[in-house]
Amino acid sequence: MRVLIVGASGFIGGRLVRRFAAAGHQVVAAARDPSSLDRFIPGLTLLPVDLRRDGEAEWRTRLAGIDLVINAAGVIDNRSANPMEAVHASGPASLFAACLQVGVPRVIQISALGADPEGTTCYFRSKGSADAVLSGLDPTRERLEWIIVRPSVVVGRGGGSHELFTGLAAWPLLPRLGPGCWQMQPVHVLDLVELIHDLATTRERTLPRIDAIGPEPVTTDALTSLLRQWLGLTGGRFIPVPVGMLRLAGWLGDHLPLGPLNREALAMLMQGNTIAREKASLPEGWMPRTIPVALLAEPATSGDLWQARLSPMKHLLRGILGCFWIASGLIPMVMEASRQEGYALLARTGLTDGWTTVALYGAGLLDLLLGVMLLTGKRSRLIGGLGIGATLMFTGIILVFMPEFAWHPFGPLTKNLPLVAAMLILMILEEK
Repeated sequence: MRVLIVGASGFIGGRLVRRFAAAGHQVVAAARDPSSLDRFIPGLTLLPVDLRRDGEAEWRTRLAGIDLVINAAGVIDNRSANPMEAVHASGPASLFAACLQVGVPRVIQISALGADPEGTTCYFRSKGSADAVLSGLDPTRERLEWIIVRPSVVVGRGGGSHELFTGLAAWPLLPRLGPGCWQMQPVHVLDLVELIHDLATTRERTLPRIDAIGPEPVTTDALTSLLRQWLGLTGGRFIPVPVGMLRLAGWLGDHLPLGPLNREALAMLMQGNTIAREKASLPEGWMPRTIPVALLAEPATSGDLWQARLSPMKHLLRGILGCFWIASGLIPMVMEASRQEGYALLARTGLTDGWTTVALYGAGLLDLLLGVMLLTGKRSRLIGGLGIGATLMFTGIILVFMPEFAWHPFGPLTKNLPLVAAMLILMILEEK
């Protein structure tokens, strides 16, 4: 079977690529940048796509000979670079229309439990809009069989929920999200992938909509505790994090790359994401593992513990470094005393009055640019290289023209060493 997987570089899509490739299917991995998959799974057919821009015409040329399309594309934030309406709704609508025109026999849409065109969050509304387009097709007339799979929270290595809750679980004191009793019905990613593979390979008529939920609801406190135990950590007392602080963190997450929590994710957590099994649309005989059992089958390593501890620190480090560079750029430009002292120091390098102004404001603007780029998450490798280069350049100039700062009691130059180390660490942590 020739399978096109859209969103192939994502958390669920990447697992689907591996599962279908391992089963011997011809996999076409479609993503905005699918090249990273080729390093792990040689021989894949890679297809660069962009749901934000690609229309029916682009999709029609790509679907020849495809037996199954699986749409696993999804984003959890709504930044301008990845608007949910395009990635979840209008983009998939163009894909489904092209499938119908070309004659693709089957489509599996990975949606979300709670998805509805009139839903309470943009995530649910945009997913629900694509579901409505697909469910409006009559398989007996259109000859396109479709299945909509609606998972609750999906946990497993590499997922945003996994990063969020293992990050909470690794702290000495465990942050309690709000009241700690918000509920979800998590399913492990391997169980979800196995379900989708079974749905794709069976030729029997199945349910058009499937609620891929775990066997039992789990609270946010319980999931944090389970993942703490999985990481091999003992003890740990919960400390409350008021909803107001979470809303602030969610707002920051909408505007800055400071972690997996944003207003969309917070709203869905607060709303809860569960359904009684007797009311759910479940395939006959499918019983996913409970999260404790699934975690036992995939034991944590020291690498998991390191990642859980470093993941929040990565966002904290980015924020601190960004504020540092912004402050170091603004202070000499806006504070008179600092500006005059800067002019005096620059004059010692041999610069004339006009060039000291250019140098002071040029250095300040460079620092500002680095700080803004850090806080907005732009090109970590470039930022790190520029930051380290600027630090070493300034240090070298000072050592040549003002060597007394090398043994200054406040150590202004020696503090540059940990700054360089911090920039290197951030580059390593954010390397994809």
